[in-house]
Amino acid sequence: MIKRTRQILYSNILYTAFIILSLRVQNLWQRWRKGNMFMANEIRQGMMEGQFSVHYQPVFEAATGACCGAEALLRWYRADGSCIPPSVFIPEAEKEGVIVSLTQHLFGIIADDLSKWQIETPFHLSVNIAGAHLQDKAFTKDIQAFRDALKVPVRLVLEITEHTLVQDTILASLRLNALRRKGCYVAIDDFGTGYSSLGLLQSLPVDYLKIDKMFIDSLTSDKAHTPVLETIINLSKRLGLKTIAEGVSADHQAKWLIDKKVSFVQGYYYSRPKAAFDFYQWYCGQHIK
Repeated sequence: MIKRTRQILYSNILYTAFIILSLRVQNLWQRWRKGNMFMANEIRQGMMEGQFSVHYQPVFEAATGACCGAEALLRWYRADGSCIPPSVFIPEAEKEGVIVSLTQHLFGIIADDLSKWQIETPFHLSVNIAGAHLQDKAFTKDIQAFRDALKVPVRLVLEITEHTLVQDTILASLRLNALRRKGCYVAIDDFGTGYSSLGLLQSLPVDYLKIDKMFIDSLTSDKAHTPVLETIINLSKRLGLKTIAEGVSADHQAKWLIDKKVSFVQGYYYSRPKAAFDFYQWYCGQHIK
């Protein structure tokens, strides 16, 4: 009888503990979900209030050192003066389904910025494309409308990660081929992180390989990655693709990449991202004859 009573008591304790734990997990989930929804609402509010802006990180021809354009990077400065890094708000925008509208907002800011610039030579302009936007039915029209809105001669490069491209290669090929026929270019972003294969590179409409910063860093920290980096560069040449090395931060990295005949470079060694007006003033100064 005593043993049975102890078993019942023990079972009741376990059941109570399970209920308490379940309630705590549910509470944590609700708080996490509420936080994400709050972030999504803040993003929408930020777009309406003009809290987002674009900074432009210069892209340079490796062989000549001349600036040929820039990568457009979205920045968020809230009304209270705080800055939310892209590494925080971009994943939240993707999870909460606002990334397409945020990218459309980015296009509008870029078009407005460039409408104030006077550039005669073709300008390399890279923009990052999210997987959800590539799969959205409005994607092709969005890109075409964006390109038409640009009032300066632009070589528009759509940067898409390897992971995004392998999710639906058929859809990606159809849409990107259509845009390439209209004058756009395609770059595989973060190339070398493990998703692409030679067959994928040959089947997808790609113009550029953007080498992941991890491999550039390895020129300093881990010589084991250097043969991989050389292989990527040589592979791109054989496939007739241009290479963009991102995250260049040191002189010896720049010299190594130039020696290996990488096409383009960008990173803090060359220039940090600049606000629109600052970039334009700097860019004009670089091209005064």
